[in-house]
Amino acid sequence: MPLLRWNHNEYRGELVKKNDPRRMAWEILARVEEGMFSDIALDAALNSASQLEDRDRALLTELVYGVLRYCGRIDFALSHCCSQPLYKVEPAVLRLLRLGCYQILLLDRIPVRAAVHETVELAKHLGLSRATGFINGILRGIDRRRESIPWPDSEKAPLAYLQHVLSLPKWLAKTWLKEFGPAEALALGEAMLQVAPFTVRVNSLQQDREEFLATLTAAGYRAAATAYAPEGVVVEGGGSRRLPGDDRGAYQLQDQASMLIAHLLAPQPGERLLDACSAPGGKTTHLAALADNQAEIVALDISAPRLTLVEQGARRLGAQGISCKAWDLT
Repeated sequence: MPLLRWNHNEYRGELVKKNDPRRMAWEILARVEEGMFSDIALDAALNSASQLEDRDRALLTELVYGVLRYCGRIDFALSHCCSQPLYKVEPAVLRLLRLGCYQILLLDRIPVRAAVHETVELAKHLGLSRATGFINGILRGIDRRRESIPWPDSEKAPLAYLQHVLSLPKWLAKTWLKEFGPAEALALGEAMLQVAPFTVRVNSLQQDREEFLATLTAAGYRAAATAYAPEGVVVEGGGSRRLPGDDRGAYQLQDQASMLIAHLLAPQPGERLLDACSAPGGKTTHLAALADNQAEIVALDISAPRLTLVEQGARRLGAQGISCKAWDLT
């Protein structure tokens, strides 16, 4: 788990600004609960708050993905410090508790007093003053009882451990235990909690990887070529700011494993290709690049709003020959 250094004193007197990362995280988590994809909600928030400093962008990203990644563990801890079942807690308040609990249990460099204070202040600014005592008491209880929380034992209760420590949904934990056995299921669960490296695909329609790496080095970034994908680059600490060439589509944020799919297909100029689950468009635009923009690609997705990401990405990268259509092939 990455650790963040946070200077609480710098925010006294202006605690909950509109673009405060904690408030923004609370709002994004609300949208996710309503059904929005977390990456879309986070990207929209970051794009609408371009004045955010790099450290605030990093904290916002950490809070959103951290709470979602560790929700099972967070709720288990809260349930042992809350006098009522969590399903009875008002959703807006539970969201605040999860944010505060995540900072206390999993972000060691944020002082507990800062995590509690900021969460209580945020509650006030959100019109939830009636719940400030409740929130304050539970978060302070989390800190006092962190060493006595009865976490499940991985050997004696692997299903409970997968759910309440590794934060897997119960159905997935049961499926993995049945298919893979405890040892492999636990290893997979641990891997799921790891933060993915910040990896981008160099847009080969514009430049090659060595040129892009040279540009990053000149700009002060530490970056390295990926081991398997020939266009991939891993950037240290690149997630909180835009890289050089972003405005002209020099790269696409994409995991290395995702990049390998297009190479396995090996698209050729003149071919007609179907991407049946295309959003957000990383593999779709990669296919276009590998075919040198001379393939016809039909991009389908069940979600019409997410198809706009494919269209936007194609325009930004200069990927041609892509036609998008909302369609459910299940």
